[in-house]
Amino acid sequence: MKSLGHVLCLVLVYCEAYSQYAVSRYTAIDGLPQSEVQALVEDSNGYLWLGTQGGGLARFDGKSFDVYTTRDGLLNNVIGNLFIDRNQYIWSSHVQGISRFDGKLFKTFVPPDAEDIGRISTMVQLRDTLFFTSVSGTLGKIFNDSVFYWNKSVHGQSIYRLHQMSFDEVFILLNDNRLIIRTVTSEQEILFPTVEINSLSFLWYKGKRSAIINGQLFEIDLLQKKVVPQSLNHTGNYRFYDERKEAFWYSWNNQLMQLHQREKAWESELMLRDVLVTTVISDVENNIWVATSGDGLYKFYERDFTQYYLPDVKSVLSVMVGREGSTWVGTSFKGLVRIRNGNVQVYRNHLEPRKDAATCLLENPDGSIWIGTYGGLGLYNPTRESFRWFTEADGIAPGSVFNLQRDNNGFLWIGMRNGLFRFDGETFKRFSVDDGLNSNLISATHYNSFHKSLFAASHSGLNQLNDKFQFHPLDQFKNTNIVSLASYRDSLVLIGSSGAGLGLFSPTQGLLTALTSRDGLPSDFIYLVKEDTEGYIWVGSEKGITRILFDDRFNIVSNFHFSHYNGLTGVETNQNAVFFTEDKKLFGLIDGLYEYNVKPHNVVEESPLHLTDIQLFYGDFKTEDYARGLEGFYKIPVALSLPYNRNHLTFKFNRVDKRNPQAVRFVYLLEGFDSKWSQPTSSGQVTYSNLPPGDYTFKINSTNSNGSWTNNGIVYSFTIAAPYYKKPFFIVTASVFFICVIAFVFYWRVRTRITRIRRLQKIREEEQEIIRREIARDFHDDMGNQLTRIINYVSLLRLNGSPVKTDELYGKVEHSAKYLYAGTRDFIWSINPESDELSILFLHLRDFAEKMFEEKGIQFRAFNMVKEKVKLPYGYNRQINLLFKEAMTNTFKHSSAGNVSLTVSVESGVVRFVFEDDGIGFNHSVADKSGIRNMEERAKKLNGSFLLQSSTSGTKVILTFTLIKDKYGASI
Repeated sequence: MKSLGHVLCLVLVYCEAYSQYAVSRYTAIDGLPQSEVQALVEDSNGYLWLGTQGGGLARFDGKSFDVYTTRDGLLNNVIGNLFIDRNQYIWSSHVQGISRFDGKLFKTFVPPDAEDIGRISTMVQLRDTLFFTSVSGTLGKIFNDSVFYWNKSVHGQSIYRLHQMSFDEVFILLNDNRLIIRTVTSEQEILFPTVEINSLSFLWYKGKRSAIINGQLFEIDLLQKKVVPQSLNHTGNYRFYDERKEAFWYSWNNQLMQLHQREKAWESELMLRDVLVTTVISDVENNIWVATSGDGLYKFYERDFTQYYLPDVKSVLSVMVGREGSTWVGTSFKGLVRIRNGNVQVYRNHLEPRKDAATCLLENPDGSIWIGTYGGLGLYNPTRESFRWFTEADGIAPGSVFNLQRDNNGFLWIGMRNGLFRFDGETFKRFSVDDGLNSNLISATHYNSFHKSLFAASHSGLNQLNDKFQFHPLDQFKNTNIVSLASYRDSLVLIGSSGAGLGLFSPTQGLLTALTSRDGLPSDFIYLVKEDTEGYIWVGSEKGITRILFDDRFNIVSNFHFSHYNGLTGVETNQNAVFFTEDKKLFGLIDGLYEYNVKPHNVVEESPLHLTDIQLFYGDFKTEDYARGLEGFYKIPVALSLPYNRNHLTFKFNRVDKRNPQAVRFVYLLEGFDSKWSQPTSSGQVTYSNLPPGDYTFKINSTNSNGSWTNNGIVYSFTIAAPYYKKPFFIVTASVFFICVIAFVFYWRVRTRITRIRRLQKIREEEQEIIRREIARDFHDDMGNQLTRIINYVSLLRLNGSPVKTDELYGKVEHSAKYLYAGTRDFIWSINPESDELSILFLHLRDFAEKMFEEKGIQFRAFNMVKEKVKLPYGYNRQINLLFKEAMTNTFKHSSAGNVSLTVSVESGVVRFVFEDDGIGFNHSVADKSGIRNMEERAKKLNGSFLLQSSTSGTKVILTFTLIKDKYGASI
């Protein structure tokens, strides 16, 4: 198969300016308040402060602009110059006066005769005193917020230039060409060259005080007290000297230039054209900032990646550096590119365009190169500069080759859509599912020398070949393709997938860890993975390149993402398009070949992590009202102690990274509330609401410019006081009070119960006394009468000798004895506590009635309608028993009844006894009044009602009374 190669002699660099720097421009679209920027300064937190010509004061952190205008207290929106003092206060000069910003508020200073003084041009500081000069050439002084003077001359002369040379050194150039060097403790005077000054710049050049007058460089020698001319003589308005790059930045004819000294000659390089430059400064990150009048703000920064200039080449599918130093680039349908000594050689296959898409490259020990393409497998012979393409006749299937690997035996392994092939130098052998593969579609291969195994990826896991195939199913990657494999720490395997993120696999332990976008990756589509010599893992995705560093437990300690901010124009990477050497890191992207700039960027220092605000209920309340004081530029409260109802806090924080602002991540933890650190976030604020009382410590940490977590986080402690009812004194006092109250209530209840018990006991004693009297009286009346009768009858028996009368007397004695026995038995029954039960009383009356009425054949029926157990008060049973025995006896003797009934019921605490017969009744007028009266008296003792109803059809006796119960349900 023929191929065509031709050489293009092209130098692989951009124009000179862009080879060193990438350039970003900020305008009103990006939030810049005004395109005319007059002044630039950087504070200790890394913020860039901009003074504009009508847009006010702006603060820039690399991501957004915060703007301050006259609405915020600024004296005037037109700013001529800016100065930062030792307290980090921002001073801005205006047409008529000065403004000072302390982080919260503006304070303005307006001269009384502003028109005579004119615009304030320059400000400097010595110790705590601010000096300033105006266009009129006079000097002003502000100390402790007080203006001492506005327009004082120096040595009787007007001032041409005022300049802060160092922290404690100020240059004052007078109109008579005298240069006054004033420090805190001394003052020197040097005569300046007597020339008409068209441009003047004071600066440090190679560690020496210098001045450039009209393009001529002079050294200011304080020891010799003279100004010594140097070799540089190049016309321009010099703005800044970059010590690190050893280059001057100057403007001339609306162009920004950079001046380098190469050997003995000075060479200029165009940086910007058609711009009116006002200020050039360098920040702590070594970015160069250029302020312009009408063209916005420019940032020049070193590229992390340099793109190779390859004509007509867009997507790079593979890359490799050969042993003889050539860089080989596999393109997407643009052939194979060879870069050697700055020249480009392109190999094309016009007959078979699919072979112009080189997906993978691998060099043999003899210098020949294997090439995998969409059109099959080829071998390049560097001696003959020819290609050999392998076909089915050679034993390999046609189709796309995805990857190439060589094992320790020198065998070549080819991953294809229809299986895995091995080439031993003579023949090809195919391995498929019939040989133990999990799938014929091999999306990635990698040979691991430690395990002496080839790993072949399929859609659901890894196939490991070491004499035989072993399949490792990986659930994390079950529904996605594995597209990239690489060794990590010799014995482990890195896995890149198209949708499931990054995996770390051990052939002996299985999947050790998996990272996704939830763990800080910019994407879950991983097209390439590779470890470098320093242990960093380079991960390519459709969003750029990410550099990760693990600790020994595989926790992320560094995570830095490179995107278009870092020089990656195309951003999206390609599978297999990565190759590392000792001094090169090459990556293939969809828009070409990129090389990582390995040289360190030599950042002077990191901008510190800092709090910018602590808000209480989103600013509705002032935190300073609950603090001992305020500290820092942002007036952070000191010793914050909040009441319990001021427990809604918002913390705002930041770490300025103006070069890679998108790479800064934060984690935070509120000790006393949070159980663990938060997930990494780019948000610079967090709100905690409804915090309970307690002592808290808020901790914040951030990533540095390398993506690693810093060791100098912020720790801020504060307290939320407990409410008065939760304070120990109140709790103790309240506890004692409640204990006393409880004790008093308990004492009162006990005393009340004792008093009540005593009262009840007294009532019971009185009732028992009454009952005893009644029992004694009744017992005396009944028993005494019967005993008296018996005695009388016995006496008559002694005196009487008649047998007839003797039998009669014996009968009466017997009757009285029986009556005495029955009365005694009823008496004993009534004082038994068991007889207080209503059901027992009912049975007692029933038994009495059945025996008595049975003698005359009277039919008796008893009805107990009470279902529950009812206990009668003491003494009630006797009264009820006697009452109804009286009624039953009267019925037995006088009623001539055939049927008699007794019914007992209880309803709503009311006890009801009903005794009735169907006899002839009786006449109330002739009835035994004493018997009825006795029954009525007994009912009254029960606090009940007694009703006697009698007619010719029968008699009914009704007794009702109410059971009075205490709160425990007992009858009383």
